[in-house]
Amino acid sequence: MYTAPGAANEYVIVASNFNVIRIIDGVTGGLVNSRTLDPPFISSDSQCADIPNSVGVTGTPIIDPATQIMYFFSKGYINSQVGPQGAINGQYKMYAVNLPSLTDVPGFPVTLNGHNALNDPSRYFVSGVVVQRTGLSMVGDSIIAGFSGHCDNFNYTGMLVTVSKTTGKGVTSVYAMMASPGKI
Repeated sequence: MYTAPGAANEYVIVASNFNVIRIIDGVTGGLVNSRTLDPPFISSDSQCADIPNSVGVTGTPIIDPATQIMYFFSKGYINSQVGPQGAINGQYKMYAVNLPSLTDVPGFPVTLNGHNALNDPSRYFVSGVVVQRTGLSMVGDSIIAGFSGHCDNFNYTGMLVTVSKTTGKGVTSVYAMMASPGKI
C-alpha cells in the first residue's frame, strides 16, 4: 500500500515476473497506471524451475517517501529482446521511477553486469546466473539488494549489491557472499 501526497485513496502497487508494474486504486480497484519494462528473462535459461515461465521483478521494491521514487530490480536480456537467449545474456537493471507516473528518474535504469566484488575481484556480477528475491534496503543515498543463485546452479555465489540513488553514480559496491580461499 502506498498513499501519494494529495491522493484520495491508497494505492496498491503490483510488480510481476512478466516485468509489468501496475498501480491500482486501493478503494475502487481501478487501474491508476501501468508500465511494461523490457521483456523478462525466460526461466528455462536458468536451467531451473524454481520460478515458472519468466523472471522479471521478483524482489520487493522500496519507496523513498521523501521523493516519491520507487526503486526495484528487473531481469531481462542484454539486448532488451524476447528470450530465451541463454543465461549468459541475462541482465539486471535497477530502476528508479517516479510515483504515480512510473516514469524513469534521469540516469536510470542502471545495469549491474560485470561489476567485480570488492572483497574478491575474481568474482563478478553475472545477471543470467543470479536472482534477486529479497526486499530492498535504503541506507542514506544507497539502495542495497541481495542476490542468490538459481537452484544453486552455475557458480553459486550470493552477491550484496549497492546502487547509489544519485544520478550518474550507479553501482557503488558488490560483495561476494562466498569469496575464494584466502579472501575476506
